Amino acid sequence: MIPIRYDPINNDREIPFWNDSIDGSSMSMTRTLTLRYLAALLAITCVLVSSFLLVQYEIGRNQHDAHLINISGRQRMLSQRLALLTREVQRGTVSIETLQSTRDEMASAHDELIAYHWPSPDSASAPPTLARMYRGEDGIDGQVVQYLATVSDFVRVVEESGASSPQATGRADAVAHLSQSGLLEDLDAVVHEYERLSDRKTRRFRTLEVMALVLGLVGEEPERPGSDGGEGAGAEEGLEEGASLHLSSSRSRGE
Repeated sequence: MIPIRYDPINNDREIPFWNDSIDGSSMSMTRTLTLRYLAALLAITCVLVSSFLLVQYEIGRNQHDAHLINISGRQRMLSQRLALLTREVQRGTVSIETLQSTRDEMASAHDELIAYHWPSPDSASAPPTLARMYRGEDGIDGQVVQYLATVSDFVRVVEESGASSPQATGRADAVAHLSQSGLLEDLDAVVHEYERLSDRKTRRFRTLEVMALVLGLVGEEPERPGSDGGEGAGAEEGLEEGASLHLSSSRSRGE
């Protein structure tokens, strides 16, 4: 039963009177709805921020993958160029400095790739497939080191005995043999592996983009407590309707 009282100002015999217990219940409902609203906003914000950070992380990784593919592809070309330059040095059509510069370029690129996958002797970031290709049995690391050492030996012999000496010819043959004895195929396999890993990361990145889009679409702002159509508004309208009906009934009895 709704409490009533006399209203001398409006000359109403009886009007609904809401006591403190009813006001307290309404305030408690409002606080509950407000907390739910804030929790929903916080959850949506966390999901969107996490999606953004993941997308940015994948973009950075994909950009570095392109750099690795470029370097490994250039290594493949430099391995064949060194074999060609040793013959050109013997013919006198290319200077020894050009050969040394190309050798240093290949060595620097190889050191960069190794340092990226093995930042320190006790840590490694290379995927298992690349780790086997680089440092497995007859791996790329050992082959490239041996190949560069053979080129350096050719340079030393040329400087000591001349480019046309039998010793220089023997070193040039050794360089040509190493370049065709599996090194080119292994370097090519490394390039394809970098490309495969990059494609896989790209597909994962696209999946993250779709997830972020879906979360953004479904994570619309929740309805504020007490807004039109909200639970708070419905509760207040119900109380006002009840009060109006009780007041009409009381007036009818008085008449």
